[in-house]
Formats: sequence, structure tokens, C-alpha cells
Amino acid sequence: MTIAADKYGTLFNKMEQGFCIVEVIFDDAGQAVDYRFLETNPVFEKQTGLQNAKGKTIKELQPAHEAHWFRIYGDVVKTGESIHFENEAAYLAGGVWYEVFAFPFDKPEKKQVAIFFNDITERKKTERNQTFLSEISKDLVELDTISATMERMGEKIAKHFRVPWASFAEFTDDLETGIVPFDWHDANVPSLKGSYRMDQLWTPEQMAKNNTELMVTTDTQNDPRLFAQTYAALGIGSFISIPLAEHDKFRFMLSILDAKPRLWHEDEIELMRELTVRIWTRLEKARAEEAMRKSEDKYRSLFNTMDEGFSVLEIIYNDAGEAMDFLFIEVNKEFERQTGLQDPTGKLGSEVVPHTEPYWLNIYDTVVRTGEQTRFENYHEDSRRWYESYASRVGGPGSRQVAIVFRDITDRKKAEERQTFLLKLTDALRPLADPEEIQSVAADLLGAHLKVNQSLYAETIGDYVNISHSYAIGVPPMIGKFRHQDYGIRLIQGYRAGEMQVCYNTRTDPTISEAERQVLSSAYISAYVAVPLIKSGEWLGTLAVLSIVPRDWKQNEIDLVKETAERTWIAIERAKSEDALRKSEQQLKQLLQLREDFIGIASQELQTPVTTMKVFAEVAQEKLEEHGSKEEGELMRRLNRQIDRLTRVINDLLDASNIAEGKLRIYLEPTDMNEVIQEQVEEIKKIAAHQFNLQLNELPIIDTDKERMGQVIINLLANAVKYSSEDTTVTITTEPVTNGIQVTVRDEGCGITREEQPKIFDRFYRITDKNKTPSPGMGLGLYISSQIIQRHGGTLTVESEPGKGSVFVVTLPVEE
Repeated sequence: MTIAADKYGTLFNKMEQGFCIVEVIFDDAGQAVDYRFLETNPVFEKQTGLQNAKGKTIKELQPAHEAHWFRIYGDVVKTGESIHFENEAAYLAGGVWYEVFAFPFDKPEKKQVAIFFNDITERKKTERNQTFLSEISKDLVELDTISATMERMGEKIAKHFRVPWASFAEFTDDLETGIVPFDWHDANVPSLKGSYRMDQLWTPEQMAKNNTELMVTTDTQNDPRLFAQTYAALGIGSFISIPLAEHDKFRFMLSILDAKPRLWHEDEIELMRELTVRIWTRLEKARAEEAMRKSEDKYRSLFNTMDEGFSVLEIIYNDAGEAMDFLFIEVNKEFERQTGLQDPTGKLGSEVVPHTEPYWLNIYDTVVRTGEQTRFENYHEDSRRWYESYASRVGGPGSRQVAIVFRDITDRKKAEERQTFLLKLTDALRPLADPEEIQSVAADLLGAHLKVNQSLYAETIGDYVNISHSYAIGVPPMIGKFRHQDYGIRLIQGYRAGEMQVCYNTRTDPTISEAERQVLSSAYISAYVAVPLIKSGEWLGTLAVLSIVPRDWKQNEIDLVKETAERTWIAIERAKSEDALRKSEQQLKQLLQLREDFIGIASQELQTPVTTMKVFAEVAQEKLEEHGSKEEGELMRRLNRQIDRLTRVINDLLDASNIAEGKLRIYLEPTDMNEVIQEQVEEIKKIAAHQFNLQLNELPIIDTDKERMGQVIINLLANAVKYSSEDTTVTITTEPVTNGIQVTVRDEGCGITREEQPKIFDRFYRITDKNKTPSPGMGLGLYISSQIIQRHGGTLTVESEPGKGSVFVVTLPVEE
């Protein structure tokens, strides 16, 4: 066993991957909050920067380590499933991206996870930079003026590098003056536009280098090549400047500048080099285009120096004056490279590219006839490429020649087509709620986009796959149930393992048996791409596209099938979730309606017997008191009070039900609110031992439902009494306010927390305090009062602090 341990220990120590074993630490709630390193290899220390980690927790080594790492490893422990992922650790080794494979280790109760990982930071930086370059390239194509190009590029470059400046400088022939015609700058720093004497920026030694070398400075105040005071005055602390020379002469410089010292990384410098070349190329093209518009006779010579393809064609017309063909007069080398056409000069288009679409000739004919330049993008079937082209007539009226400058934009077009398709797919799937309809629509859209013979979704059911719909062109649709084994054990095993299957030619694929080949042939399948759906280790279905002829599937097509499958399955899961939610909402609505119906029926049915009980109880009380039965009379008096309380509860339930159904009736009449308050205070005094302080100011008569207003006031007074001790005072204040009156009820009770205050006007809500005995009531008084006040166009609000009592404020409008 020791020998085996030594062997594996030696293996792990020699691995090029980082490796460690950790023990995941959980809190009492079962959440992963830390992990302890049990084993590490030498690469671990190199890639993480963590020294002597064994026996220590990550929080001890790096307290700021992100919580998502704990969650991921915690899930591995809980589920017992391995995971492969990429993630960033911003606080390890100055910020690192890792590719990680983690799996459970040892017994589950030990909560251990074994982790293999690689530092993929450089790849991530490269991907980010490539994405940025793609965006820049796309923008450069779309921008057609120098000023627009410089302004747009400056902003994007500065934001990508997170610097306050990006500038573009050109230099005079004697190199003594640098001119910054364009810059982008943050709002917190000044613009750098203007002219600068180079001998005030660079030392003589630097000037003598002809300014053609890359300049990178991490600190302008400590760089011997620079005049520090000039940069200090400009507020520049560091920069990268990439020069571009033409014919060994310095012409242009792209710079990014920071206000503070900064250590520039190699990938940032390389990205700046690439940007400089691309932007310079675009600027040169823009200048050339502008010059071409001014002087068409110089068109060809200008574009001979460009990297784009260039050709001059002569349009051939028939006797009726219709454009029939074109003759290649001249092409450049880039033309041959981008089109793949060799030595076309002197040949007709119908000879060299016989299947060229008519719209190319139509465009050139229009340019020759009108003399108007045109820019366009078109697909060329013979070369199977997309081109961005600029066409202009050569010479004056009567000339039949057209000059074309073009560039291959196939990659961009494919990316755009892919994005357009995915947006179309998303828009089409979004409103759908039926999983089968989602599968059908996705299959139809994918089949039409890829121009395949069949596109289908197959649901896995036991030993069969069931296909309910198939997009089919030129072949019978595959619909029905089909056995797995007929299509080959190898294929099915791949599906079960979650592996995408790609076949370019079923007739020559050596992995396909003769029996399987016959089945595929009978189904008109000569090539296919298939993506299985795996959930919790189970193969649930497959999205596939099929061709009746061998097909050289492109990587972008394979990727698109996979992306379509993922989006389709997400849409299906969303539809299932929404259906479950709709059913849950319907059940909840039914339950709420049942509750409302019960409250309304129960309160109505109780009203008559309770009223009868009240009558009998009062009669019994009078009889007992007349016969001198004091004790029995007191018992009946208590019974009457409880019947009164039950009556109020029933009335509250009826009011709540009427409010919910919009049936609460209000009968307006002229009302003196001071009088209403005094009446209700007298009523509350009969049952409360509190002191009541009335501060009633003269009020205007207002139109209210007097009985309902009394109900509001008694509810507020009862609430104040309920939540304050008997030795305290309840203060009632009235006063006129702008366009209304205001009634305030203040108590000296326990108060209400800020969290509960918005809830106390909700139906059936009662303030809860685990340290206190619950107060009687159903939580309807404040709800009903609030609704009554709202029906009068007023407001009911509360101000309170725990331990300092509560203040309820009623505001009612006065009709003018």
C-alpha cells in the first residue's frame, strides 16, 4: 500500500496540472463556506501562488476568495457527481482563470473533493482580445468616414483597456510636430487634441530613433526617454504608443494612456499592435475612397497599394444595349488570393465564373450607366464566399469600365447569419407553451436554415425513439417509433454518453456496420449531425439534421445544431415550468375564491342566529335583574358583551367580504367629525380604563358615511387601547389642513416595527411578538378602516417606533 501511495504521489508531483484534495467545510445550515487543503502538488503552488497550503483553509490563505468556489465544491460533495467547468479566481496569483475537473474523493462523510486544474488565463485573455478585434473589424467595415472611424474606435479602445484616453496622432514630414486630430477621453480628464512639439515630449536620444519603435512606459515620471514635467502637466502617468511607418517613414501612432503608473501586460501590447495595423489599413482605405471620389482616373493606382482585392471590368452589351457579360481588364494579386481565380485578365466572366449570379452584372451595369458609385455586400456561389464591394465607373460618360475594390467577409457573414438565426429561433420559441410544438418549430427552422433534407427531434422511450414531427424536403418524413438497435450499438452508446454524433458519409464511414448502413440507406440518410439531450445521466431525446447525400459539415454548422439543441431544450424546460406555474396559480385562485365564498356565506348565515341570541340574552338579563338574581344577571351581562364581540366579528367579516367583491356601500351625509369622535370616545370609555385627551379644533362640515366614520374611529381607539397599558393616555387631535381635515390618534403603547408597518393594513394581518401574549382580534379592523377611508378619497397612515407608541393619521378631503 505504501508502494502504491508513493507511486501515485510521484505521479501527482510530476503532473503538469495543478492538483489538490480538499475537505469542504459546511455551516449549520448546510451551506459550503470554506475548504481545507489536505494534499497539493508542486504545480498547485505555481498556479495559485499559495505556499504551504496543506492543513490550512482557503479563507486563512486568501480571505477574499469568491464564494462561488465553495458552492461548486459543496455541490460535488452533496450530489456525489463530478463537474468540469471554467471560472475565475480574482484574488489568487493576481487574478487567474482556471479550467477545473472536480470529483468526490474517499467516503461521502469525509466531504472530500479531488481537484485537477489548469491555468487558462492566457487563453481567456486571448479569447477576450479576439472578440474585441472582431468587434473592431466589424465597426471598421461599417464606418465610412475618417472622423467617424476615429471617434468610434477611440471610445471602444479606451473602454476595453480601461484607460481615460485613447489618441490617434499623425506626424509632420520633419517629425518635429505631432498632431492629435482625434482622441477619446473620460469626462474626468481633458482632451489631448492639438499639436505638440516632439522635443518637449521625448529626449534627443529618443528623437534620434526616428520614432519607429514601440514605446511602452509604466511610469512617465521615472522614464529616462521622456520629459517628465510635460507628462505631469498633461496628467499622464503611463502609456503604450504603437507607431506605424510607411516607406520607412513614421506616419501614424495609436496610443492608450493612463493617469497613473501601470504595468502593461504583453497581451495588451500585442493587441495594440494588431489594432494599429487594422485601423491604419481602414484609414488608408477611407482616404483612398475619398480621393477616388474626387478623381476617378486615379482610382486604379490608389487601390494597387491596398490589401483589398481589386479589378477593372469592361461590360459587354448586345445589339439591344443589354448587359450580357463582362471582360476582366486587370486584377491585383489580392483579387486572385481572395477569389481563387488565377490569371483571369483578358477572359470573359462567363468563361472564368460561369455560374455568377445575375445581380453582379446588374450592379456593374447600373454603375456604368449612371456613373454613381455604390457599396454593397453579396454572395458569390462559384467561390462560395461573401464579399463587401465598392464599385465605381472608370472614366467619364460613355465608358464601359467599372473598377471594383472588395474584401472577403465570409467569416463575418457566417457569424451574422448564425446570430440572426438564433434570434429568429428565440423569438419563435418564446411564445410557445407546448413542448411538442417547440420541438417542431425548432426542427423546421433549423432544417430550412441549413438546407438539409430532414430535421427532427426524437424522444427516447425505452428501447425506442418516437418522432412526432419531421421537417422533410425531398424525402418521406421520418415519423413513428424506431428501435435503437437498428441504428447501431456504437451510435446509441454515444448518445447515452451525451456525445454529439457527426457523420459525413454513411457509405464510407468505417465505424458503421453493413447492417446499420442498410438501415440508414433505407431511411435516405447519407450524412447526419445529432445532439443528444442528457438530464441526470438519462438520455431523453435527440435533435438531428440529415442529408440524403454525403455532406462536408462545416464546424459552424455543427456548432449551430448544438446551440439550437440547447436553446430548444431550455425553451421546453421553460414551457414545462410555466405550465406548472399556471396550474399552481389556478389552484391558488380557486382556493382564494373558496375562502371568500366561505367567509361571505358563513358571516351571512351567522348574522341571524346571533341577532336572535342577542335578543334572548337581553330579555333573560332583564328578567333576572327584576327578580333580584344579581349573580345570574351579571353572567348574562357578560354573555351579552361576548355576543356584541361576536357581532362585531361577523360584521367585520361581512365588510371584508364586501370590500373584496367591491360591494361596500357608502352613504354620504353632512358630518361633524368632532361629534363622531366624541360619541366614539364615550363608547370606548365604557370598556377601557385609559385616559383620553381630546384636542378638537373647529372643523368644516364634510360629506361622509357617518356610520362608517364612527366604525373607523372606534377601530383606531380600540387598537390604541389594545396595544397600550391602562395607565397611559390616548390622545385624539383634529385640525383643518389644506383642502381637507386631519384626525390623529396617538397612543403610548408598544409601537410597531418598521418592517411590519406596511403590512398592518392588510387583511387578516396581526402583529406578532413572540415575547408577548397574542392580542384578540382577526386582523380586519385596520384593513376595513383603510378601505373605508380610501372610498372617501382619503388616506390612513401610521408612524411608529417600538417602545414609543404609534400615531395613526386620517386625512379626508373637503369638497369645495
